[in-house]
Amino acid sequence: MELSFVEILFVFFIALLVLGPQELVLKAQSIGRWVGKAKREWNNLRVMAKEEFELIEKKSSLPATQTTPIPVKSPNSALGTANSVSDTTPKPFHIHSPAVSSLGAEDTLNHG
Repeated sequence: MELSFVEILFVFFIALLVLGPQELVLKAQSIGRWVGKAKREWNNLRVMAKEEFELIEKKSSLPATQTTPIPVKSPNSALGTANSVSDTTPKPFHIHSPAVSSLGAEDTLNHG
């Protein structure tokens, strides 16, 4: 939509009559600030989108790397050599209490 000079002059004259000279200046400043802020935000959005697209492009152009498992040292190994991951799983432990072991399993079932 193109506005000719005559149309712009007509809108300015109507605004001058409706708002008055002082109010027109304040409204023009407010509109100018708003337009400037909108332009800055639009420009920031364009820059951020461009950076994101470049980052995605760089990631897609990199060759796929093959991941290899990292050897894990077993805490039980005396030499500290690398063992498989299955060797590092915790082993269950049992607490042997003299009070519990003096009662046999049959005693606890019969007297319970």
